[in-house]
Amino acid sequence: MCRKHYIRHGPIQPHLHEYPKTNGRSFRHNWFEKYSWLEYSAGKDAAFCFTCRNFAFRKGSQSSDVFCSSGFNDWNKALAKNRGFDKHAMSHDHSAAETAYRDYMTSKSVVCQLSEDASKQATQREMQIRKNRSILGRLFDITRLIGKLGMPFRGHREDADSHNKGLYRELVEFVAAAGDEVLNDHLKTMSANATYLSPTIQNQMIDTIGKSILESIVVKVQDAGAFSVLMDETTDSSHQEQLSVMVRFVDKTATVDTDVIKERLLGVVCATQTTGEALTDMLLTVIRRAGLRVEDIVGQGYDGGSNMSGANKGVQARVRELNPRALFIQCYAHCLNRALVNAVSSREHAAARNFFGIVELVYTFVEGSAARHHHFVTVQDRLLGTSSDRPLHLKGLCDTRWNCRSESLTRLANPVVYEAVLETVDYVADTTSDGSVRGIAAGLRTSLTDFHFIVQLFTLKPVMALVNEVSVVLQCPQLDILRANEHINCLSAELSALRSDAAWDSAVSGARQFADKIGLESNFKESRKRKVPVRLQNSSASASMTNDITTATSMRSDYYALIDRLTEEVRRRYPKKLEMFSPLQCSHMDILDAADKLSEIAATYGLNEDRLIAQWRLFRGVCGQQPDVSLAKLYVMVPREHEALRAAYQLLITLPVTSAGVERAFSKLSLIKSKLRTTMQQERLEALMFCAAEKDLVKSLSIDDLVGKFAAAADRRLDLA
Repeated sequence: MCRKHYIRHGPIQPHLHEYPKTNGRSFRHNWFEKYSWLEYSAGKDAAFCFTCRNFAFRKGSQSSDVFCSSGFNDWNKALAKNRGFDKHAMSHDHSAAETAYRDYMTSKSVVCQLSEDASKQATQREMQIRKNRSILGRLFDITRLIGKLGMPFRGHREDADSHNKGLYRELVEFVAAAGDEVLNDHLKTMSANATYLSPTIQNQMIDTIGKSILESIVVKVQDAGAFSVLMDETTDSSHQEQLSVMVRFVDKTATVDTDVIKERLLGVVCATQTTGEALTDMLLTVIRRAGLRVEDIVGQGYDGGSNMSGANKGVQARVRELNPRALFIQCYAHCLNRALVNAVSSREHAAARNFFGIVELVYTFVEGSAARHHHFVTVQDRLLGTSSDRPLHLKGLCDTRWNCRSESLTRLANPVVYEAVLETVDYVADTTSDGSVRGIAAGLRTSLTDFHFIVQLFTLKPVMALVNEVSVVLQCPQLDILRANEHINCLSAELSALRSDAAWDSAVSGARQFADKIGLESNFKESRKRKVPVRLQNSSASASMTNDITTATSMRSDYYALIDRLTEEVRRRYPKKLEMFSPLQCSHMDILDAADKLSEIAATYGLNEDRLIAQWRLFRGVCGQQPDVSLAKLYVMVPREHEALRAAYQLLITLPVTSAGVERAFSKLSLIKSKLRTTMQQERLEALMFCAAEKDLVKSLSIDDLVGKFAAAADRRLDLA
């Protein structure tokens, strides 16, 4: 260490005020500037060569011995030509020593060299990790794009000679060929067992994305602290019953300009049994698997099936046994549809039931063949002439969505469409050789040219239009339960308004104008009077049999009865148990028993009664100035310090209105599990359902997080962490 320190210090070059003299001569300090290797010993009064003394390879020459051991002190010859300092500086031994000294000063220790090698290797590894993660990031981007679109990943053959290797491989190769150097280099240089293109890796990446989406949903639900469950079931292409579970909650990070209410997919389960007990077990499994608590459920939203809504053994009853606060609200859209079905399809209203049967028969007859459809469109083109309007297609009726029949009636009430239907029926009757088809055509012709049918078309069209508009509104995920009740009340009021002579006369007038325009009979045909038997002519029964009731009067009575039945069905199918929340609505804050209703809310949901009422009174002044504000926006407007009032609003807007969100998720099922993908495993199906149903969450996922979770899930051939 002393030698190393001495060498690092350099030559000893003391600058003395006066150096000792020998034969009248002495050492001079300015020689240090000319000869940097020179050093001086005051004790020996001699000069030495620093580099030769420490780095000489061999010693024995006179010059080396003098400057290395004994020292040079012949000051008279120190600067003489070819003698003294110059002679030593030009010697071979000195040059070698100088070279050795420079190498020593620039060299590094073994420890330092090892450390630098390790650092270099670490840097190279980090660069390789970044490159590998970049490759996986691109593959994850492609995976979530395909998943978001609900498209298939794999092809029938994925070898090098295949012209369709599946969307995943084709997109990877396309991106690489389009200029992505990282992906292109990966495909060219990576070994065959580390391409990360195999079906197994695809499934693992899909699973990682699905779990990440679920985690982000659960975080939001847990932050909300209260949620409602929505559930429905359907059959997939492999004839398996799929159960979809969604949660409705309040996004506490939302603002006035963003959606406060969120409905998110929580899980998709294959249901082997559809009893109330089995469905409840599956629902609880999905909830607990996500890390949520049954105690935090405040609402349940299902359809009207007995296994779901049964009062004793249905899912809602079993969940309420675990959590009495989990209020069950049957889907408002299903209730409206059921009310319409019961009213229109009942035996008491055979005329309306038969009318819709004819409408359905018209659709199946015209659209049942490409040739008939082509003739139908061709006739419309001829009737429209130079008009900019385009030909219309007939709309079929839906067995489960009766409100959609509004569009069917609207299309049929178009004069051009109606005439085209009549001409198509006549064309088929004239050209077909099938007797049964001619019979159907003749029956349709008789029904469609009957003025009674046209009157029914114009009387039922506004009814169906009202129901359809309300049904569309009820399926909005941002709708709150009180606003939904307002729409139902408005529907009841409008239906009552249609039950009037003015509405009937207006519909009949429109039917007459329509019939006249297309050249059909525009008057009611009176039915033949029944002949009274001789034995009854003098009895009281004969009076009723000869009672002169016109066809118009009879049809109007049937129409009024139908409206009455529909109105009654609508009124009785919607819950009255939500009245305690009415003081939270701006238009009802002045009711006399507001404090009692707020006390009921506090008792039901464990809120501080005094604080809730006090905060509500303070907030009432703000709401009175904005009567049309939705409950979701009112929730955002409530000061965060008013915790009790915010909790009440949160509970109210968390209650479910409809299970349409679950059915919207099911609309992705036919895309994901098509007839060509029926062997898909349930885990993969659920992950892909998350991708297709929650597109905004898929887009927001961090690629670094996805790659990190993928790397941690198993040992990978590529170094990713």
